[in-house]
Amino acid sequence: MLVGLVMLRPWRWFACFGLFLSECFLTSLALQAVYVKTTDGTLRGFASTVLEKPIITFLGVPFATPPVADLRFRPPLPSKPWKGVRDAIKPAPTCIQPPPEKCKVFNFCPFLGQQNDPMTRVWLNTTEMSEDCLYLNIWTNAIDGTRNQVDEDIWTSRKRRSKNAMPNFQKLNGCPVMVWIHGGNFVSGSASLEIYNGETLASEHGVIVVSIQYRLGPLGFLSLGTPGAPGNQGLLDQVEALQWIRRNIVYFGGNPKQITLFGHGAGAISASLHLFSPISSNLFQQAILQSGSPLVWWAVDGAQSAINKVSASAFCGKTSNSGL
Repeated sequence: MLVGLVMLRPWRWFACFGLFLSECFLTSLALQAVYVKTTDGTLRGFASTVLEKPIITFLGVPFATPPVADLRFRPPLPSKPWKGVRDAIKPAPTCIQPPPEKCKVFNFCPFLGQQNDPMTRVWLNTTEMSEDCLYLNIWTNAIDGTRNQVDEDIWTSRKRRSKNAMPNFQKLNGCPVMVWIHGGNFVSGSASLEIYNGETLASEHGVIVVSIQYRLGPLGFLSLGTPGAPGNQGLLDQVEALQWIRRNIVYFGGNPKQITLFGHGAGAISASLHLFSPISSNLFQQAILQSGSPLVWWAVDGAQSAINKVSASAFCGKTSNSGL
């Protein structure tokens, strides 16, 4: 397992990187349609060019069952198959988080505030928020989109019937995969920020870029020590995304045995925790940690301390598990 550690001023690094990316996250819906069949069903993305190089984009791809109603606060469940063709041409909703005007209250984005500042613009969410937010985005130029890129002999008919079946790695020769975990102090952020558009990285360097979302704040990390709210749901969302990627990235031209996690801030902390986790360390091979470490003071919080904060914010006066 290889780990790279890069310590940079977060907003400066990403501002420079983001301004180099395309001006619009989704430039046009009137582009060539691209179809890929996954273990859940067929996706329709779109083909375009960036810096005169082809790129294929899939946005808002579900990797888990929506964590709503009875599934709120619970570990994620695998995504459900769909019939027909599912559009993957626009970003999914952002996970629930404080609005920009409350940003400084939580002290996780001190550089925000001036709406007309380019530094501010690249960090602002432009999609609606929803509890139904467990989706990922994919950028690839390793497929042509006109046929299934994986030979049928990779799978046996028996394995085809199993949702969790893995392809025969000996017959694969796909592109390396980079999975981006966004930052935001575990209370904000989105896989669909303009600054996280992965089309340039994918088209210029021959890799497949995947950005994932995970539940934030109390919905993602509140721990009551009960089956209804065991804690660290957000990290388990990331694990579910990695499992989906491992099952399906081959259909996008990727090699599931060459997966690199990379993230910034809370994303880097998440990636480092996955390095040591027995349930996720075998789902990727390398990690790049940018300006984040599980040793920083805000990376881990006590369960009771978090419960007190949630109770105070909700003005409910309850500080016990049963009360909440």
